[in-house]
Amino acid sequence: METPFFPLKFRGGKGVATALGVAAVLSWQATLAAAVVFATVFAASRIVSLSSMLAAVSYAGVHFWLTDQPFSAANWSQAAFSLAIPALILIRNRTNIARLWRHEEA
Repeated sequence: METPFFPLKFRGGKGVATALGVAAVLSWQATLAAAVVFATVFAASRIVSLSSMLAAVSYAGVHFWLTDQPFSAANWSQAAFSLAIPALILIRNRTNIARLWRHEEA
C-alpha cells in the first residue's frame, strides 16, 4: 500500500543509520574510522550489508582503542553501547550473513 508519506516503498533497514547518528555524537573519531571502513569495503565488494557490519565492528574496536578505561564509572555506558550496537547489527543481519557465507549476497 502506497501512502503519500512513503511512496518509495523502502524495504529492510536494520537500524544502522540510527546507530550511526548516536555513534557520531559519542565518538566522532571512531565514527570517522567506521566510515572509512564502510567506504573501503563497499568500494571493494559493493555489498552494503557487509560494509555496515564491518563498520559497526570497527567502531567498537576503535572506540575501545581510544578510550583509556572503557569500563570505568565515567565510560561504562559508552563501552556498553560500543559492544551492544555491533552485536545488534550482526544479529539483525544474520540472514545477510548466511547469504554472504553461501556467496548469494549481491
